[in-house]
Order: sequence, then structure tokens, then C-alpha cells
Amino acid sequence: MRDHMASVASSRAKGWREISRATAPVSEDFVADLRDGTWISRILDSMAWTNEGGERLVATARTILPFERGAASRPLASDVVELQHGNDGDPDLSARCAQQYEWCAAEADAWSSGDEAGGRELRLRQFTDLDGALLDDLIDHCNGLVTGLHSDIHVVIARVITAFLALESGRNLTDPLP
Repeated sequence: MRDHMASVASSRAKGWREISRATAPVSEDFVADLRDGTWISRILDSMAWTNEGGERLVATARTILPFERGAASRPLASDVVELQHGNDGDPDLSARCAQQYEWCAAEADAWSSGDEAGGRELRLRQFTDLDGALLDDLIDHCNGLVTGLHSDIHVVIARVITAFLALESGRNLTDPLP
């Protein structure tokens, strides 16, 4: 059991790292990963442990394909500008997501080393933080991405984040609508 718990926590950590990147101010590295499919692949890999539970995430992930396919015909710099338009990112929110990453990674280490109490305590800390203000703040961030912006990729990112959060929180979250 503890190997499975360690594997799940390690996978979840990778997802939180990508959510942290998506909520941070836009960087060329992030945009390059969006363009070549790396970002969405990492998100999907982070939730592979859910088996059929990740159907919404998989379906939502497919909506990024037109952006990826068109990347070869657009300069990276134009996509950076497009993603920055109306989206300053939220360094504080990104740091809070990075904290989730740290807790998940520490949970994986705890389970791997046989520290079941530590693994449970770290999982509870993650849930408590997410169930507190973090989930609402991330939903607000996603709603902000789709409100009044002129880019479909903002909507896709917001919906991917929301699908990830639905799996993490166990809640039936509504997609943000433009």
C-alpha cells in the first residue's frame, strides 16, 4: 500500500508543479511547453492514477490540440504576447500551488520511507489548504482567465485547471465560461 500511496503522491506533485506554472506570470518556457504538448502531457500523467476518474481531464485536454497544431505557424513570441494579454499571472497563487507540490513530494517521501503517519499528516495538510481558500482562489483565477479575454487558449488553460481541481478536491466543479 505505501508504495502505491508514494506513487500517487509523487504523481500529484507533478500536477501541482504544472498548475503553479500556469498561474504564474507567463514565461517563454511555459508557452513553449504549451505549444509542444509538454504541459498538458504532464498534467495528464499526474492524474493517470485515477483511471476512469480522469475522463473529464482527458476530454478537456483534447481542446488544446488546435493551439498545439498551429504552433509551428506562429512565432513563440506572438504566443507569449497572446498569453500575457489580460493575464498578469498571480505570483502569490502560484507560490501557494508550489506549496501543494512541496507537500505532495514530502508525502511521497514519507510513504516511501515507511512514515505512514507523516504521509497521512501531509495529505491532510494538502486537503485542508485546498479545501480552505486555495480552491476558491484558483476557481476565481480561472474565471478571471476567461472573462473578457480574447484568446481561446486562456479558456483551455482555465478548463484544464478546473478539471485537475475537480479530481484533486473530489468536487463536481463547473467549467468557467467566457
